[in-house]
Amino acid sequence: MKLFKDKYRMDSVRLKSWDYSTSGFYFVTICVLDHKHSFGAVENLSVNLNDLGDAASRFFIKIPEYFKNVSVINHVIMQNHIHGIIVIENEKTAENMKCPVRGLQGNRKGSLGLIISQYKAAVKRFASEGKIEFAWQKGYYENIIRNEKSMEKISEYISMNPLKWEIDEYNK
Repeated sequence: MKLFKDKYRMDSVRLKSWDYSTSGFYFVTICVLDHKHSFGAVENLSVNLNDLGDAASRFFIKIPEYFKNVSVINHVIMQNHIHGIIVIENEKTAENMKCPVRGLQGNRKGSLGLIISQYKAAVKRFASEGKIEFAWQKGYYENIIRNEKSMEKISEYISMNPLKWEIDEYNK
């Protein structure tokens, strides 16, 4: 951790050599602040979503409607976090090549960072309009899926997440 303006701040967990607008499969996890159970409840080994959870699911599925060359393969909304696989299919152009200015890469057109920030903003806006107390944890977790075996394991993990809720690290 480094000090910035006399405050601790963590280094980015992003792969520094990777352009996150590059074509690829990305496994993302987005958490609710303090792991608050904001999206519903896991009951009888399935997730029963509340209104905010339903909106979070709908908005995740609609990501491709707002981002050209993006698709969603799989996702699950849990009580306090979301797992999903986002696919970006971009051709390498001058527009999406590595940005020379450090720190600006995450917000370029079509980048994973921009997709996630827009998604989080839409869910937050829905909560605010409905006067639902809600906040996201800062940032998100991602994993670049590099092969078919990894894709199978991650897809199974997403599908099985409600069944393993009792032992899930986010069940706090």
